[in-house]
Amino acid sequence: MNDVQTVESQPHAWMQPIVGFHQDAESHWVADLACGHGQHVRHDPPWQNRPWVLTEASRQSYLGYLLRCRRCEPALSPALSGLVQPRLRVLVGDQIALGPGKAGVLQAIAEHGSLSQAARALNMSYRRLWALVDTMNQCFISPLVETQTGGTQGGGAMLTPLGEQVLQHYQNMQAIALAAIESESAQLLAWLKPVGDGVAD
Repeated sequence: MNDVQTVESQPHAWMQPIVGFHQDAESHWVADLACGHGQHVRHDPPWQNRPWVLTEASRQSYLGYLLRCRRCEPALSPALSGLVQPRLRVLVGDQIALGPGKAGVLQAIAEHGSLSQAARALNMSYRRLWALVDTMNQCFISPLVETQTGGTQGGGAMLTPLGEQVLQHYQNMQAIALAAIESESAQLLAWLKPVGDGVAD
């Protein structure tokens, strides 16, 4: 990776650099974080595609990479996390390269390993999902999603290493934004009428 963040540049304690790796009892790879916690980085295709964990050289290249440690992340108010939803968008000219919807597409592809299954999970047409994937692939320096055709499983789709990094960074940005606005959002929520109290859905 050419753009590894350093912990000094990241003020949020729940963003922790990878300092090593080990395998769990089921031989799945776990990233050791500087905070002392671990986070699974499984390569379990077609659901989770991280071929970089399979070689020592690739794992070494990820040392220093920041992951969001859910055990260090501050607990947010359930009301805040449910009612206040920052919508971050990354623009390239007049194109939306990444936003909540596209991040959801990446997550669904990572989980299902198939464009058609991801579309069904998101209740979205295949054509619409493919259009979102195509936009992302064209906006970034290399594709975020690659597809495979044929074979006994009828083909599939997976996130590229860059796609995984982009999704992780976007999710980190969302968590940071939500934490940053917590106090102000809590006050706004306190001023809202309860749902059903003369407020249209």
